[in-house]
Amino acid sequence: MTQAFSSTNVNTVSNVTFNVSVGTTITDEVRLAPLPADVVRIVPQYRNYQYVVVRDEIVIVEPRTKKIVEVIHKSGGSRKSASVSLSSEQRKKFRTSVETTGSTRQTTSKVEIREGVTLPQDVEILEVPQTVISEVPELRTYRYVVIGDEVALVEPETRRVIEVIE
Repeated sequence: MTQAFSSTNVNTVSNVTFNVSVGTTITDEVRLAPLPADVVRIVPQYRNYQYVVVRDEIVIVEPRTKKIVEVIHKSGGSRKSASVSLSSEQRKKFRTSVETTGSTRQTTSKVEIREGVTLPQDVEILEVPQTVISEVPELRTYRYVVIGDEVALVEPETRRVIEVIE
């Protein structure tokens, strides 16, 4: 989807006075551009939405409320190359561990869990259970989130979803 933005000529903003995360209301001085037709074809529910590029992130905004609905890293949204690769057995263990610790918490925000999405501040991110870390030590620096029946690994500093655990 990020390729659809590369052919457009939109000013990149580097200094903003708002938090670049889902749910934040942008300020009036930010000039928005209509989403490219290719993006609307891929995600039809974004018809009539607008966007701005802030540093290296594409920020999609609902124009009526001026709320950020999605933040996509220009490199494609995912930090997967610098992240973790889990075997199907490790994924299963992670999901089972999370489900048995009772850490499935509901959140009031409606957040779609997908790689590259930046989670809003009201979504609680949790520490990876020790039982999982003992088997996959590289998960020690990450956190996770459970929304509905979706479980995802999160990079805690940026609050970006790096991998959805199937």
